[in-house]
Amino acid sequence: WASAPSPPPSPTRPASPATGSGWRPRCGPPRPVLTEGTT
Repeated sequence: WASAPSPPPSPTRPASPATGSGWRPRCGPPRPVLTEGTT
């Protein structure tokens, strides 16, 4: 019954922050992205 109270993996609320699905882009470093815009 744990599946009932537990909502499915919605794009608005990522169950795993490590995945970085738009919530925390860990796959791409935000450092070079910011530097490019500043240059």
